[in-house]
Amino acid sequence: MIGRTASLALAVLLVSGCAQKKIAGPLPPLPAPQASYAPELAGNPCLPDAAPVLINYATDREQVIKTGKNGKPQLTDKLGNARFSGKRAFVQEADFRPRNDRISFGHAVVCVGPDHQSGDDKTVKLGLVGGPSARIDGPWSDGTPGATSDTSAEWINRLSAQSSAGGGRVLIYVHGYNNTFEEALLRAARLKHDLGFTGPVIAFSWPSAGKSTAFLTDISNAHFGEAHLYKVLTLLPAESKNVAIIAHSLGNQVVSTMFAATSAKAAPASGLGRITEVIMAAPAVDNDYLRISLGRAMTGNYPTARFTVYASRRDRAMAAVRSYSGSSNAGDGSDLFFLPPIQTIDTSAIRNGLIGHSYFVDSPAVLADIKAIIDKHASPDSQARGLLVKEACVWTFPEPVIPAKPGKPQAAPPPVLPPIPCK
Repeated sequence: MIGRTASLALAVLLVSGCAQKKIAGPLPPLPAPQASYAPELAGNPCLPDAAPVLINYATDREQVIKTGKNGKPQLTDKLGNARFSGKRAFVQEADFRPRNDRISFGHAVVCVGPDHQSGDDKTVKLGLVGGPSARIDGPWSDGTPGATSDTSAEWINRLSAQSSAGGGRVLIYVHGYNNTFEEALLRAARLKHDLGFTGPVIAFSWPSAGKSTAFLTDISNAHFGEAHLYKVLTLLPAESKNVAIIAHSLGNQVVSTMFAATSAKAAPASGLGRITEVIMAAPAVDNDYLRISLGRAMTGNYPTARFTVYASRRDRAMAAVRSYSGSSNAGDGSDLFFLPPIQTIDTSAIRNGLIGHSYFVDSPAVLADIKAIIDKHASPDSQARGLLVKEACVWTFPEPVIPAKPGKPQAAPPPVLPPIPCK
């Protein structure tokens, strides 16, 4: 029992790397959006030199409702922002179907500072952000709402207009463990900005407790979210013709459970039948379960979807989860033998901080690879993804060359991990 408790404590400590921050290099700024695409961004609601990014959200978190001085319930804070907790939305008695009234919809204006670099959370913030030295602490804005609630009809109409202006492309981001609602919006904005994604981005925020000590709670709540993610996909307008999903860490539990639960249903003429790319970064999902759920998806409801799994043997968070659970998970890179059409990418060559769990947003090389997948539907052997070389049945990034320091001999090359056998 002591060993298991220690393993859990280690897992909680290391998996907190979902929120790690590391500056990994600059990326080109996202072109200024047109007013016809996002009226909320017309005139730049951010402070000078900051780039506004519009994020749509859907969440099955409990909405924070406080009683105002007038005795009436208030759904927003004093700045007009919608707020959500780490608890599940209320479920009515004797009715457990996924319904719109258990999903909150809205949009958020996120401002990216002019000094933003990939892997840097501190220059991304809700509301207004000012100047090169702006940081995430302090007020979100000077009065401009950061997160605004929509009705489901308003949300669908907004997506319809954005999808038309964005060429029919939509990106859905599903966050990982230990993320608050606000952190999910910020990470989604970073992805949209750093990938240069021109279509609408939806942050699906399941009820993570947002606490490093709530790992088991988050596992339970991740399974709770799959029916609501499915519902969100069915609500996508006809203009959303090309749907990509990026899930990170425990967010892959939400996605994989949805695939396993819905694969037997006939593909409806909605967003479900228009999923083209599913990117699973550092998935905290049992290896065998993921194979089963994706296998069902490819032969059932989602035959047009292509799946890409990113994993790393240097991901200490996933190693801690493996130590606690006693079985390998798809993100730890220890037992990779997904066969085509599932594409497996070993990122062990990417050195990304102490924990190495957030490489999908911190590493320019991985970001560039994801961009090639989403923008060009490029296969691993495509020149658009030229950084990849094949190793057994797994694709890898080449080991980086360590440059010599002035006046010193060439540094020794990094140790090469043994190849992964194709089983």
